[in-house]
Amino acid sequence: LNQTTKYFWRIKPKNNCGEGIFSNVFSFTTELCTICNSVANTSYDTSTTLVNFNTINNASAKPSGYSNYTTINTEVTRNLSYDLKVKVNTADDLDSAYSTQTKVWIDWNQNCNFDDDGEEYNLGEAFSTVNGLTAQSPLSIIVPVNAILGNTIMRISTKFSGDGLPTSCENGADGEVEDYTIVVKDNPASVEDIS
Repeated sequence: LNQTTKYFWRIKPKNNCGEGIFSNVFSFTTELCTICNSVANTSYDTSTTLVNFNTINNASAKPSGYSNYTTINTEVTRNLSYDLKVKVNTADDLDSAYSTQTKVWIDWNQNCNFDDDGEEYNLGEAFSTVNGLTAQSPLSIIVPVNAILGNTIMRISTKFSGDGLPTSCENGADGEVEDYTIVVKDNPASVEDIS
């Protein structure tokens, strides 16, 4: 259903013996769905330096603890796979053993949370680098066949490993959070010809 939209409904009973009359008309209005805030601190340069997913190819610095790149988008098709590559800065002098962890969440069902099965992807660690790939890059991501069509959010969080794994809605961590838009399209090959 579309957000902030009024929908009307009614009921009409029907069986083998016949059918009744329609009920009164009822309505409901859907709410505006917003995702949680997640902002890292800016004390260190721990950050995501590149996101490459389908046509998204965004190299970035760390302008703040949260970067809203939702105007940068890419179209993906249900039931097809796409490689995701992420580069990071571990914010060290390259002589020590600092490392980062990176996780990605894609809100495939567009319910404005990242807690559902199949929406979290672990991109792994990176060690002593200012612009290096995470251990699991490239990671192949299959767009679920039941992903909701249209715009959805992809969140990427890179965090200092010494503070644990990133979570989708944490604030104040040593790292950076970036959001992008994924536009889900239907797979024409999966649509049956009903003519």
